[in-house]
Amino acid sequence: MRALAVLLALLAPATAGAQEVTGSGSLGAGIFGPQAETSAEVGIDVSGSGYALGIGGRARFLASDGFRGEDWDELSEQARVIRYGTVTWSDGEPDGNAVSAALGELGGVSLGHGSIIDGYASGLDVDHGHLGAQARAQSGRVSGELVLDDLVAPRIGGVRVAAEAEEDLLLGVSVAGDRAAPTMDDPDGDAVAAAAVDGELRGEDGSTRGALYADAVGVAGLGAGLHVGGSGSALIGGEVRLGARGELRAGSRHYMPGWVGPLYEIERRQMIDASGMAAGELDSAETGGLAGIGAAGALTVEAPSVATGEIGYAARRGVADVVTGRVLAPFHQHAQVGLWTAAAVRASSVDALALAAEARLRLPDRMFLRADAARLVRDDDGGLLRPVWLIELAFGASLGE
Repeated sequence: MRALAVLLALLAPATAGAQEVTGSGSLGAGIFGPQAETSAEVGIDVSGSGYALGIGGRARFLASDGFRGEDWDELSEQARVIRYGTVTWSDGEPDGNAVSAALGELGGVSLGHGSIIDGYASGLDVDHGHLGAQARAQSGRVSGELVLDDLVAPRIGGVRVAAEAEEDLLLGVSVAGDRAAPTMDDPDGDAVAAAAVDGELRGEDGSTRGALYADAVGVAGLGAGLHVGGSGSALIGGEVRLGARGELRAGSRHYMPGWVGPLYEIERRQMIDASGMAAGELDSAETGGLAGIGAAGALTVEAPSVATGEIGYAARRGVADVVTGRVLAPFHQHAQVGLWTAAAVRASSVDALALAAEARLRLPDRMFLRADAARLVRDDDGGLLRPVWLIELAFGASLGE
């Protein structure tokens, strides 16, 4: 999953002033599903004050099929020669103007409190890559967020605008949707749109922070829901911050909370409802049976320069629950690691599972080792998705550090 590589790249130390250019190349070997594979990758990274850009690409060769053209046969995939890009700017004032934006494959992206877009990851289908975008802006008491799954052929997007009504009170409006959510009757998809209004009451006391919030959500032509929750964090033992979030979700029989979730690229096409029937997410919503009270929660830990981690659980009415986990550790003692996983689970089975892990080890003389492991999905040519494992060990070198 390329989004994990993007997140790891963004954890690299940023230069404070002058531009820095680094080139790299690597050769790898491993497995792609049932076949042995080899790969060659090149990249260039440019960074400076307030910006960073990585470009490059990987060519994969399978033992039986040769060059894997599916990695490059769509414009959206060709645009991924932009591996990542970030821009940040601020006028330096506490309540002044600030802008930040990032390009790359999205991983774990939420909009606002996550009532519509909740931990979305775009890279689960190995045959369909995306160059997505996420942006934030602030001007005084007004702020905005933007999420777009693909700059070349956008399908999923969302916008949120919020304003501070009082010093500790934030009010917001969100609009998001999928322009082509597939159904059993129409594989090309129907448009789905949702809107939410929310309020958040914040508080801070020394090293402790907390917030209470509520979101009222409506999905056009389907149903409505109400989310009520709270979050808090505290410093433990110096710079280590522990956090927790809990939320109750009530909805009508056609309402699915956190519609665009971490497994959406799988569930939008095929998921299993409480009756055991397989269908897409829109089919399950249209059928109904989702009414009731659900819940979601997460535990987080942040240790600057060491690691950040989160584990979350969402109990959903009428469909499988979702478990998520993420760990990101920047370079420490010449090593860097990352892990992202999500699973749709019920009492007796796992309906869907996705996983991506990467480790990098710096060697002497600007050499490095990279190990990747991922469990993603691909189309079986019959309209269904099937799991596929990707495992690779690569050796490379960098120039310009």
